[in-house]
Amino acid sequence: MAQENFTALARIKYTQLGKLVLFFGAYRATFFVRCKSCLVHTAVTFESRRLCAVEKRRYTVGLMDRITGIHAVREALEAGRALEHVLIAKGRQDTRVEEIVQLARRNGVPVRFEERPQLDRSAGTRDHQGVMAVAAARAAMSLEDIVSNANKSAGQQGLIVLLDGVEDPHNLGAVIRTALAAGAHGVVIPERRAAGLTDTVARASAGALAHLPVAKVTNLVRAMEELKELGYWLVGLDERADRSYSDVDYSTPTGIVLGSEGNGLHELTRKRCDFVVSLPTTGPVKSLNVSVAAGVVLFEAVRQRRKKSKTTCRIESKKKRRGPATCRAR
Repeated sequence: MAQENFTALARIKYTQLGKLVLFFGAYRATFFVRCKSCLVHTAVTFESRRLCAVEKRRYTVGLMDRITGIHAVREALEAGRALEHVLIAKGRQDTRVEEIVQLARRNGVPVRFEERPQLDRSAGTRDHQGVMAVAAARAAMSLEDIVSNANKSAGQQGLIVLLDGVEDPHNLGAVIRTALAAGAHGVVIPERRAAGLTDTVARASAGALAHLPVAKVTNLVRAMEELKELGYWLVGLDERADRSYSDVDYSTPTGIVLGSEGNGLHELTRKRCDFVVSLPTTGPVKSLNVSVAAGVVLFEAVRQRRKKSKTTCRIESKKKRRGPATCRAR
């Protein structure tokens, strides 16, 4: 098979309505996907055995999460579909666009105005009519919802994960899955410059997104201040820190703050942390993937809390020698 036939991306006219056609051959797979607002289908043909993983992931994310075109975006808003945000090309001003802006704001969906070249890159096509939306797998919750979830049981100590600009949806999904497994009460993410709650995140979380509250906040630093006022101790991870992650007490209400894949914690975020810790490493590798780092610290918190719970149980058992031992989790 010729090299140029390994990958092909073409726009075609297709008149059969509402249909997803999938062809499997010995080497090729072709998807025809029609936008609701028109009869134009996108044909994506790729050599599944030859394309690298990065290219496959790029096509998958594009097809599943993006909604392009004025009519398609307006229908999604009118139906109340969960959306991450709406992007509109700068300079695009007419009645239909204004209607979309008003609908988005009424539904609590952030609206961003971007230069057309940037919108072309985000949409993966120039045929977006100056309007695009990113679909969300679920609606985000508020910080108050997560705190309320942590306070449901008497004596329960809150455990919350805060992410400072994690942009890779697969990393976000992995962190959500790890947080759920460790018994965290929620994850907090910023509204801008971070991955949203897309279908890609839902798949990467292996279903955990449906069970763990995730809050989106306009200002992460302000959210950190609110948690501190509620009695939370904030522990930030930074590879430059001298203190080890295991030297901190996680048995009290705790927020674990993790930075982005490339830059780590922003300076303002770092300053708001009560403790800044690192994961001891050996060899040339000085930092770990954000989801791996989250798992290490979260399960250290689990270990400490279980140890404290067992200690409390033994103390209460000694106090009540005549009756059965009682164990109350702290």
